[in-house]
Amino acid sequence: MQTVYLVTNAHVIEGGNCTARVNKLDGTSDVIDLDEREWITPSSGDDIAIFKMSRFLSRDVHSYVCVPNRMIATREKVAEFGIGPGDETVTIGRFINADGMRRNTPTVRFGNIAQMPIEPIEQDRFLIGSTKRYRQESYLVESKSISGFSGSLVFAHLSPMSKRPENKPHSWETFLLGISWGYIMAWEPVEGAGDGARVRTNTGMMGVVPAWVLSDLLMRPDISTARSVGEDQHLQWQAFSGRSTE
Repeated sequence: MQTVYLVTNAHVIEGGNCTARVNKLDGTSDVIDLDEREWITPSSGDDIAIFKMSRFLSRDVHSYVCVPNRMIATREKVAEFGIGPGDETVTIGRFINADGMRRNTPTVRFGNIAQMPIEPIEQDRFLIGSTKRYRQESYLVESKSISGFSGSLVFAHLSPMSKRPENKPHSWETFLLGISWGYIMAWEPVEGAGDGARVRTNTGMMGVVPAWVLSDLLMRPDISTARSVGEDQHLQWQAFSGRSTE
């Protein structure tokens, strides 16, 4: 039996965006209202959320693709394959200016890993009860991103031409690197405005929650024990990119 999860950012759910739209085989789509109380987020505060979606989906009705558990770029996989700066990335999400009227139309963007998750990145997000912005463990990916791409899947696409550990075959490999949570902003002075006026600009750097955060959440004891052994062996999830207010 297959277990399918929707995945997005916690800040999307915190903003009240709990509705999913799923493409159907007949060329239309289903709009499914999901109970916000059933979304699960990590106790750590990491910007990720999952929803067990299996009961709402039918292979005879809906058109969707799952990412298998073996594609997660865990800490071990990152080390094993030498994933790092310069590796190519593919981001699949929604471009809200042209995301489809009758059905979802995914948009694909391309880039490169710019920085590994060494030091957390400050978000424009406060956890309940905190007066400080949350600092999210993140990859930095040089790739175009705008509001609406939160929750997008980010894949590392490894080229056979890239240098890899000696015990790794020189072939194409693809791993789920993580989930985009937004883009890094900078402040620039406004010429001629005076009074220290500044404007926010997009640096072209995307913040990505590492896929191992998702893996840790999916394998959390209370979540794992809710699945049967057979379900765990076929653990898969579907990405859900919600509308962001970032």
